[in-house]
Amino acid sequence: MKQPARAVVVAGLAVVALVLVFPPFMVIDLAAPDTRHGALGHSPFWRPPTPATAGRVLTERFGPSVEGAPSSLRVGVNRVRLALEVMVTAVVVLGWSAVLHWRRRSRR
Repeated sequence: MKQPARAVVVAGLAVVALVLVFPPFMVIDLAAPDTRHGALGHSPFWRPPTPATAGRVLTERFGPSVEGAPSSLRVGVNRVRLALEVMVTAVVVLGWSAVLHWRRRSRR
């Protein structure tokens, strides 16, 4: 593997490592009669967003919850978005590496 292609692969691995260390989080209100969920952004996996932050995000997105209704917030990693981010990174790295490979071969 030549130097530019190696740099692309190393950069891709670094991005994937960062996404795994700082995964995307989401919140779901399990007690709401309607679907209430929202993205909380990326946070370190050892310090996920607090329920207070999650409640504020849901209030900003959907308005205040029904008065007297119990709130059961579940904060967790958004596995769909995490998989999408890893796959997009992999596709970009593979595509960029292929282009560099084809350019190098065409110069011969």
